Amino acid sequence: MKATVAPGVLALVAVCATAHAQEIEIQGPLRGQTDEMRRVPRDLGVGEAEMDARFLRATVPGPPTFSNLGEIGLAARLVYGDRVGFAGGADLAIGASDRGVAGDAVLYPVGLGLALGPTGFGAIMAGAGAGGWGAGPAGMELPVDARIALDVGTHVRLSFDARLTWVPLVPSREGGALHVPFCDEAEFAITTRVGRLWDHSRFRDAGGYFFRLEHAEMLGTSFLGLAVGYQLAGSG
Repeated sequence: MKATVAPGVLALVAVCATAHAQEIEIQGPLRGQTDEMRRVPRDLGVGEAEMDARFLRATVPGPPTFSNLGEIGLAARLVYGDRVGFAGGADLAIGASDRGVAGDAVLYPVGLGLALGPTGFGAIMAGAGAGGWGAGPAGMELPVDARIALDVGTHVRLSFDARLTWVPLVPSREGGALHVPFCDEAEFAITTRVGRLWDHSRFRDAGGYFFRLEHAEMLGTSFLGLAVGYQLAGSG
């Protein structure tokens, strides 16, 4: 569920990293200012990129399948525009379950997003990719991904994620979401990032470590998971 980082996101991250390296920060950390109190026009939009490691464990036994899954991955999201605009992203993950190699790669070329606050956003995207879980044969995946990310003050960021996936060409993976019968696989997550949000003359950036609680349903089994990683976000 992670991917090659989109060029727009790389541009945002590069600008933010350069600013820190040259110590050109102008007003320091935001001090409770809202996006309306201090308006910074966004030429590129809002983006985030992250790297993580996650572990899933089965909580509800189902058909013969795997019980444990570990992956490392990359993810990127971008909302282009000052307020409402194109949203896209990519996911890439690789790892293993106790039944074999697991992972997937997905590109989200179609989506709509809304910039929220300094570096937050809401977005819904549709994409295509391929992947498998070891116990389930690899195949084409058609996911719909929704995310809301909000800056809470200057040190905390909360994100809420949902991903529904259809696997039309792999019968053994169809209908595997126990509580979401209209799709084949489902994942839900809540993420808390702790770090620092910085305010510059023409852009904002933030970064920090995060942990994520996940609930997943696939192959007729429910899973609970935990992920930890590092995330960068920026707007400008």
